[in-house]
Amino acid sequence: MKIKVGLLVACAVALVGIARAGKFDETIKAPVAPTRSELEASIRDYFNTYARVNAQFVGGIVRDKVAHAKWFDARWRLGTAIERWKSPVELAEYGITPNGDGSYAIDIVRFPQWDPLDSRLTELLDPKGFEMHAQHLKAMGFRDSDLEQLSSYIATHRPERLAIAENLSLVESFGEKVHAADLGRKKIQDSQVQSFRYQRHRNSAEATRQWAEGLLDSVDYQRQRILTAYFMERESRMTMLPDPPDELDRELADFRSGEYVRALEAERKRMEETPP
Repeated sequence: MKIKVGLLVACAVALVGIARAGKFDETIKAPVAPTRSELEASIRDYFNTYARVNAQFVGGIVRDKVAHAKWFDARWRLGTAIERWKSPVELAEYGITPNGDGSYAIDIVRFPQWDPLDSRLTELLDPKGFEMHAQHLKAMGFRDSDLEQLSSYIATHRPERLAIAENLSLVESFGEKVHAADLGRKKIQDSQVQSFRYQRHRNSAEATRQWAEGLLDSVDYQRQRILTAYFMERESRMTMLPDPPDELDRELADFRSGEYVRALEAERKRMEETPP
């Protein structure tokens, strides 16, 4: 499931995806396409959790790993429903409406639950985006020293750094499983590929949450409140698109060619050579 977020205030957006340590784990399975009642139950549970943690903490689910995981699973289940259900997903009561071309509009103005704070804060990773947001934050009460603290944190902390080692181990171990299956003339099941993708994306999402929590903690409580209010009140839109039908086959082909591991190794090397 592809997700596109468009911000009505133009800026370059650095989209990074969640981190859970270790190699590919056969016991951690990607949720399958839910029934409508199962999907609604998952969304309601997540929305209730979102309301609770946002009432408890500045930064909401950025502060709560378990709550953040519920967001990831609710969105994953929504994605599988959009891809697998034969009829369009009609969930306007949760901000989800079909566009008629296979894609779905997600109303994140009225339903910000679908685009939590950590995802929005990644806009600050782009230097031009940081400059633009800094002007607005200063007008809302940020001091030069607060902006310097944000800038210093961003210069030394990147969500990619938190995720890369975890995902490299995951990719290498799943690649070994693919090659072993090929040698033994056994078939890698689609469910295994989906579980790999689920674990990889969850690693990246958790890394982004941890990064965002550290970003909030780099400034004082008042600035945390301003930062949270500013990013959560900005108008934006989201579109979800189904993956191509051959997406899983392409992932396996990249493993068999070695391209998957080479690309991730190159990213790790780039991150190591980039000053923290």
